[in-house]
Amino acid sequence: MSSWNSHHNLDMDLNLIGLFVEIAEIVEIVEIVEAHHHA
Repeated sequence: MSSWNSHHNLDMDLNLIGLFVEIAEIVEIVEIVEAHHHA
């Protein structure tokens, strides 16, 4: 049971990392677009 729990937690961590990566990419795109818009 504990081994399944640790594996489940690992999957959750990987999902969170993927989510943060997607957010970081979106933020970078928004910053670039805003920079070009203000230029």
